[in-house]
This record gives sequence, structure tokens and C-alpha cells, in this order.
Amino acid sequence: MTVEYAYNPQCECITGIKVIKQTETPGLGDKVITDKHFVANFDKLEAKVNAAGDALANAIVAVKHGAKQNPWEIDAISGATISSKAIAKGLNNSAQDVLPKVVPLLPQIEGAQP
Repeated sequence: MTVEYAYNPQCECITGIKVIKQTETPGLGDKVITDKHFVANFDKLEAKVNAAGDALANAIVAVKHGAKQNPWEIDAISGATISSKAIAKGLNNSAQDVLPKVVPLLPQIEGAQP
């Protein structure tokens, strides 16, 4: 599964995802694209960099459907847990790598002239 995501520095959160490529079982794994409640996980999914600036403050994880308690958790789709966890793992791995490098540069990026 290949996913793109949008990051908003004002809320320090992921504000959307787009599945670019997927080979999941129709009717099950493809719910990560079609299930409105699952997609809502990414309206403001917390992705804050820790005080040391070297990782996320909290890992992005998928939790059992209905068990979400924290803003960095993804409420998994019942019956599509593997796909939900794959997206969480991919987002976490990417954000853990990219955001600590990009966030310190945001003032320069935002002040750049086109």
C-alpha cells in the first residue's frame, strides 16, 4: 500500500491521507479508502515532534475499533485491522523520519519568496 499524507505545522498534525496504490481485498482492506469514519482519523492526527527534536512525541498507532483515546491513535476498521495497522505503521515510520528533519526548517520554508 502506498500512501501520501499532508502535515499542518500549525496544529502539528496530519490533516489527510491519500491512498495512491493498494492491492487489498475488495470489500475489506479497501475500506481504508471508502470508510468515512476511518478517513476521519486523519482530520487532525497528532504528529508532534518531541522536545529533543529527534522523533515524534508519540508514535502513531492503530488501536482496536472503538478504543481510540489519544489524538495520535488511529481507530482501526473492524474487519480490516491489517490494512489499518499497515497505514499506521507507514505513517509512523515516515513521520518519525521526515518530521524531525523538516519541522526545524519550517521558518525558513515559510519565509521563502517564490
